[in-house]
Amino acid sequence: MPEAAFSLDEIAEAWAHNEFEPWFQPRVGLKDGSVHAMHAIPRWQHSTRGLLERTEAARERRRRCSSVELQRGQLA
Repeated sequence: MPEAAFSLDEIAEAWAHNEFEPWFQPRVGLKDGSVHAMHAIPRWQHSTRGLLERTEAARERRRRCSSVELQRGQLA
């Protein structure tokens, strides 16, 4: 198993300091251009590395956090 990019303590600290932000992505109808839904995608504003790419932060959150915790955090 590859070494984690971030420690569990670092992720927990980031969560406690509200470093995860929701970015909204619309689902748009191709026929009329209307917005049908919105997805909230969590992005990590890392304290020293800046805004992390979605795939980098998401991969680590999925490995370490339950989806229920993420959903509650994004809706709060």
